[in-house]
Amino acid sequence: MNMMFFVNRIVLTLLIAILVGCAAPQNIVQPTPHFGWESPVKSRSNNVNLALVSPNFSSHSNFGSYKGNRYLKTYLNSFQTDLQAALIAKGFSVTGPYDDFDMMTYPNKKVSNLALVPELILNIDENHTNTFSNDDGSYFKKEGKIHLNGFIRFTLLEPISEEKMWIKKINLPEQEEPISVDMLYTTPDRLNSLHANKDNRDAALVDMLNRIYPEVMKKFWNYLNDEEIKMIVKASKGLRAKKRY
Repeated sequence: MNMMFFVNRIVLTLLIAILVGCAAPQNIVQPTPHFGWESPVKSRSNNVNLALVSPNFSSHSNFGSYKGNRYLKTYLNSFQTDLQAALIAKGFSVTGPYDDFDMMTYPNKKVSNLALVPELILNIDENHTNTFSNDDGSYFKKEGKIHLNGFIRFTLLEPISEEKMWIKKINLPEQEEPISVDMLYTTPDRLNSLHANKDNRDAALVDMLNRIYPEVMKKFWNYLNDEEIKMIVKASKGLRAKKRY
């Protein structure tokens, strides 16, 4: 009986070794974001104080996996950092970033000449030429393309009255990347290692965001015309005086 126990143990060990050795190569691409930008020059102080509100983000997708996508969050964080750096490089003093405009207190608003509110709107769509899913959803495959478009809107507000003083809109160039997905799960949150799983959707999304990032920052930089901003500040001061803030 002891001999049978050891034989069974050896057979089981060999089967596990064979199965592990037969594990299929996985191709779940982990992309590398390149969301970074450096201002071309640094200007002197222009004695204008801007309050920066954290970029507001809205994503519309025909496929739920992009909602709450971590790379979109990384994009927003980098965008906020570079917006602040660009403002400082242009000679503005910056307060914030504030999570939301309503988070600004009255003293915050009073010491700020203007408040900058960025809004990012993305449309992310998948178009499939081939798709399959089994009844319990443990296996699915998709072939097709992912499309991205949208715009970024920058609004300068007079902080106390919330009067819109300046609005600029950057249309994002439409982007497209091929996608290929083939996934088999043993449990809802565990992939089957014996299947050659593949999924390049995150990589495709990041490739598109990498391309548009420097273009957006360059256009924002060009919008920050010192003479124009000073005229807006003068108008906002006139508005405050008129409304006796």
